[in-house]
Amino acid sequence: MKHLTGLDMECNNITSVPWQELATSCRRLRVLNLQSNEISSVEKSIKSFRELIQLNISHNKLTAVPVELFSLRKLQHLDTSHNQISRLPQYNLSQQRQHMMDLVDLSYNNIYKFSDWLLFISWCTDLSANKIVTIPGSTIKHMDYETTQRLVLRENPIRSPPFDICMAGLPAIIKHFQEIKNHSHIYQGCDLLMIKTNSVGPEVQWGKPVWCRA
Repeated sequence: MKHLTGLDMECNNITSVPWQELATSCRRLRVLNLQSNEISSVEKSIKSFRELIQLNISHNKLTAVPVELFSLRKLQHLDTSHNQISRLPQYNLSQQRQHMMDLVDLSYNNIYKFSDWLLFISWCTDLSANKIVTIPGSTIKHMDYETTQRLVLRENPIRSPPFDICMAGLPAIIKHFQEIKNHSHIYQGCDLLMIKTNSVGPEVQWGKPVWCRA
């Protein structure tokens, strides 16, 4: 099948995929649809799909995915929604990507920790219906709040930042963290009133301002 560019195996009872053999046999494969099967794992050999631009492995039984899946050089559309993924792998941002993906769909999983590196590999990241409680601002606060990127966080038990800010989208989240960063550099001062008693009567003196962090 060396000339095959599209393969649709949706809605079967497939439990495992011979990833390396499939990649070797279908070197030109660009679209692979494995939606609605019984697949429980994706092997590191997924990196052998060098021409793949669209992969749908939603509605399966994945509990984890390898970092190689997010490193495919030509991949534009990745759908791993409706699985049982609980955490994402560590991704080395020093790796130079040739492009940003159009979509990474991780919705309807069990992900509890937000991985900020997703914002550096995809124009749209869908994390709806997971178990994310906190969005850390260590990386996000350095981004441009005028970005056109999308971050979808619906149906998560988010506590920080405030839920309404998260629902307003990535620009609002970035602006929220930037405001916190700016406020941390603001100092507030107050004048110190000193009353000194002498033989004539109380003497009022104004001391130097006392500064404290906001």
